[in-house]
Amino acid sequence: MLSVRGVNLGGWLVLERFIRPSLFALTSCDIRGAFHSTHSPHNESTTIQPSFITRDQGIVPSNNDECKPILDKLYPIDQWTLIEAFDTRELAREYLRHHWEHFVTWEDLHQIKYAAGLDVVRVPIGHWILLPDGQRSYYTDHVDGRTKSEPFIGGEWPYLQRLVQWCRELQLQIYVDLHTAPGSQNGFDNSGRANVTGPTCIGWCSHNENVERTLVNIRQIAHQIVLDGMQDVVTGFGVLNEPFIDCGMDLIRRFNNRAAGIVREVLGEDVTIIIGDLFNSSKWDGFWVDQGNTLLDSHYYHGKCERFLMALVLSHNTAFLFEQVSLVIN
Repeated sequence: MLSVRGVNLGGWLVLERFIRPSLFALTSCDIRGAFHSTHSPHNESTTIQPSFITRDQGIVPSNNDECKPILDKLYPIDQWTLIEAFDTRELAREYLRHHWEHFVTWEDLHQIKYAAGLDVVRVPIGHWILLPDGQRSYYTDHVDGRTKSEPFIGGEWPYLQRLVQWCRELQLQIYVDLHTAPGSQNGFDNSGRANVTGPTCIGWCSHNENVERTLVNIRQIAHQIVLDGMQDVVTGFGVLNEPFIDCGMDLIRRFNNRAAGIVREVLGEDVTIIIGDLFNSSKWDGFWVDQGNTLLDSHYYHGKCERFLMALVLSHNTAFLFEQVSLVIN
């Protein structure tokens, strides 16, 4: 049986507001390019005298009378609306680059390897990760059926390359995980675009064009892993994070089969394939019993005990989840 001891590097290459709430606390100065530096990326509760980083002047004192919080309808709730909040895409890219550069460090990985004793890091990535400067990704709108552009900005790949080199030095493995899909496979903010009316798969599954675009993205990412010589470190591939319960089993099974075939065709038969369980692991009894190196990704925090879990401190939350997983396994 495959044994994996790892941790997720969430909120880095795909933004999640609950992980980095301060990153979403934009001010009027931020969206003009005077980026704030009011927090530590490793301690969201840290409070220091606000200051701002500008492209030309470095760190300068803030003027609270000039830098007003964005509290109107433009206040960002996900990566989509965060990018749209900036005056230009280039300003948004600069803001994100600072985050990509500093959120995950070599010291973090050293702690993961030697202090925590883990051997795998799971890295959520967006379907836009290879998007060249000046280009747009697209989706088919489930409401009117029209093809529309997405605001997402590429530029994360060099930081993944750096992570691969660090993990190679520390003998850590990486499981990349496609967290997003055109149209959104779940309506969560970790899909790049939150559905304000609630979680749903309809934005992705209602149009085959979005499913096909996702498979193209998977092939492109797998090919780039090969071109950049990452296969010795990137040993696992999650083909789609948390497709929601209304995706439809037949569609998801077909998608998983095709996605796994693409990844293994490009990265080889030894790569580990990870699929989501639609928040019901029992639906997958007997699926892929003839295939090795496959994992079912079950996320318990969207279960009936979600409110209870959120009320627990981290250590109690972790202990509760371990107990529940043990009950399922046994």
